[in-house]
Amino acid sequence: MADKKISKIAIYPGSFDPLTNGHIDIIERALEIFDQVIIAVLHNPSKKSLFTMDERVVMIKQSFNGTKSVLVDSFGGLLVDYAKMKNAVAIIRGMRAISDFESEFQMALMNRKLNKEVQSVFLMTGFRWIFTSSSIIKEAAQFGGDISDMVPKAVHQKMLEKYPPPPKKKKKNRDPVKTRIQDIFLICKDCLLKGQ
Repeated sequence: MADKKISKIAIYPGSFDPLTNGHIDIIERALEIFDQVIIAVLHNPSKKSLFTMDERVVMIKQSFNGTKSVLVDSFGGLLVDYAKMKNAVAIIRGMRAISDFESEFQMALMNRKLNKEVQSVFLMTGFRWIFTSSSIIKEAAQFGGDISDMVPKAVHQKMLEKYPPPPKKKKKNRDPVKTRIQDIFLICKDCLLKGQ
């Protein structure tokens, strides 16, 4: 009887509110190490989210449509318990900067204390995405910034529903003669006020 290959499964947890291309970069890097990555959308009722958990799950599934090595799920409770339930050997954490490391390191130590069988794996995001975060992307979108190259297409469409782009101002076809007369009037008005 042939030995069955044991798949190496990793959990990539987060709120993903919304999923960004930085997250996708981490997932692609994780797939070079692990056979399967489960994107675990955290259910945190105390955190105010732009998208519901169900909306986030749907957007992530649409972004990875057809990728068999990526599963999307949601969870609440202890991450190490969820990882054990899914037979995961690792928890993936993305790092953008050294400032991310301290809190992630403390969390990794706590997870290790709770379950020694699950490793924490820190992956640096690609330089192209080092500045991106869900919070920054939401803020840019809220003020009409173009985020189309920072999020997957499915996410961009949903972001446009939440934050429609501001209407473009129409340029008025100004009558050049009338404009010139108004300019002269303003100059003369300034001269009169200054006593010249």
